[in-house]
Amino acid sequence: MEGKKSARFSPKYDISLLKEVVARNPFGLKNSKETWLQIVENVNALLSETTNNAKFTERGCRDNMKLLVNAFKKETMATLKASGTDEEYSERLQLLTDVVVLMEKKESIAREVEKSEHEKEKQGSDVRRVSMQKLSEKNADSNAVYSGVAPPVKKRRMINDYIDYLREKDEADRKLREQELQLKKEQLELEKKVEEQKIQRESLMMDLLHKMSEKLQ
Repeated sequence: MEGKKSARFSPKYDISLLKEVVARNPFGLKNSKETWLQIVENVNALLSETTNNAKFTERGCRDNMKLLVNAFKKETMATLKASGTDEEYSERLQLLTDVVVLMEKKESIAREVEKSEHEKEKQGSDVRRVSMQKLSEKNADSNAVYSGVAPPVKKRRMINDYIDYLREKDEADRKLREQELQLKKEQLELEKKVEEQKIQRESLMMDLLHKMSEKLQ
């Protein structure tokens, strides 16, 4: 596909690309490339015969997506209004809103996963530190017994300290599980919101087509 002539994007194909991205959400997926290839294939299926067999490429679709998102974030979408109808401009704005929500959610989840991994690593380090400390104290007590010197009475304090540590660790684990559940809940709510917006958008388009049909009659 990369060796063929690349098609040029227009408002019509911007909208097709944005719809595919919202529907398939390639952001943050392990099989992101496969998803993008499917998106490209579906957009190419909509090309008209007037394109002289030119096709959209994966790189072209990704670059065009970045161009649209950057224009949206910098509030320079007005520069794209010169081409296309008002309806196409409005639909691109709505679809870009959905895309940016998906991208920001992916970044938020990535930050939470990184934070979770850091907390797990810290907990593991704490467990190893306490274990090494207990082993060191045990060896010191053993050496004292062999030397004929009675070890200091600190067994109860060690037990209490260890119980406190376990209690704190359980609390940290509980909070971590709650954060993970909250992330899953937010992701489900986002998917539901995107689906509702999609249905609403399709309903608006049907109303618009109906009104245009009535005018033509």
